[in-house]
Amino acid sequence: MMSKNLILCACLLLSSGVLAAQTPERIWTLEECIQFGLNNNIAVKQYELAKENQQITVETARFSRLPDLSANVGQTFYFGRTPDRDGVYQDQTGSNSSLGINTSINLFSGFQVTNQIKAEKLELMAAVEDLNRAREDLSLAITGNYLQVLLSRELYQIALDQLELNRRQVEQTQLLVTGGKSSDSDLYDARSSLAQQQMQVTDAANSLQLSLLGLTQAMNLRQVEGFDVAVPDMEEFTRREASGLAQPSGVFQHSVTER
Repeated sequence: MMSKNLILCACLLLSSGVLAAQTPERIWTLEECIQFGLNNNIAVKQYELAKENQQITVETARFSRLPDLSANVGQTFYFGRTPDRDGVYQDQTGSNSSLGINTSINLFSGFQVTNQIKAEKLELMAAVEDLNRAREDLSLAITGNYLQVLLSRELYQIALDQLELNRRQVEQTQLLVTGGKSSDSDLYDARSSLAQQQMQVTDAANSLQLSLLGLTQAMNLRQVEGFDVAVPDMEEFTRREASGLAQPSGVFQHSVTER
């Protein structure tokens, strides 16, 4: 009896410690989690830089069609003594100036420049697709972790509700034993079920913490103290998603335009 009570008290203290650690400092919505992840993910930033570099490459290829232009300016001075017609040496000072402008234009190179521009544009399209794919993959990963947090929280709440039922069962069984309507073995069984349920509550709390940790890692969020997520309004979410569905005619028109 004494050992079971000690185990139960220890489990209750552990659960209360877990609950205290779960006190949130900020509630994050799914949109905020995704946006934070997109702004701080290293891979996404690398794809963004690759796209920007390719944009510069495309502009450089376009500028190669323009004519080359260069200019130079020169100025020289000289000093000295030279004889005049009468043979008398006199001081002489002079200067020379020069100005030059060069230009060149490629009239025809077998469509080399045009083909180069087309090739660089294709590379830019590929860079944009890589960036979009990286953003979509990250958004899906964050969404999956977010939903896992909601599931873990729901399981944790179910475990807490079951724990309350087990506590009531212990109280009722205690009353029955006191009144002589139940045996001590029934009370032992009820207390054992309560202790087991308390362990399940602790496991569910740990699973919730691991789910939160997985979400913060997917977001690349370093400060995880007090992190928690908001439970979305399912009616509003369903209504918004339904209103955002494209009509078949709009999908067809969009596909034709994109082609």
